Amino acid sequence: MRKFLLGLTLILVAPLAAYASPVSYDLVLTNVIGNISGGTGSFTIDNAPDTALNSVSTYLQSDNSLSAMSFLIDGTSFSLADTFGGTLAQFISGDLSDITYFGINSTFTISLAANGLQYQFYNAANGDNSIGTVSASLAGGDTAVPEPNSVLLFGTGLLAFAAIGSRKLLA
Repeated sequence: MRKFLLGLTLILVAPLAAYASPVSYDLVLTNVIGNISGGTGSFTIDNAPDTALNSVSTYLQSDNSLSAMSFLIDGTSFSLADTFGGTLAQFISGDLSDITYFGINSTFTISLAANGLQYQFYNAANGDNSIGTVSASLAGGDTAVPEPNSVLLFGTGLLAFAAIGSRKLLA
């Protein structure tokens, strides 16, 4: 019976590491002012942000917790390879609150303003510019991801039922 309980514990606890997988977001940049229609983008972080009230989750290029970021505006592509460094994505209570990105050839920044996420783009070569809003969504849709604590709680309940059942069989 002890081998059974040990095996059940390993089966339930071993998959917990699988839920700390990368999460990707799609971005839509909507022009409000300027002569460019806007753009698209995406970024990938190493795990889902904390959704607890007032929790802050910060993902940095410097520590590789922000593993990918790219944008396409006015036919120009930007990626993490094109930055000065200091690129980050930040969430408060699980909601995207800040993206900081500075490109090398043109200046492209996104930061939280009082009325939501905004971006600025300026192409020094031809004077094209765009200022607008940014919206973000989980890549591939809004899919719920099980939390490791929920799986652990479920596994603990199963172990308790197994222990109670084994006592009744031995009695």
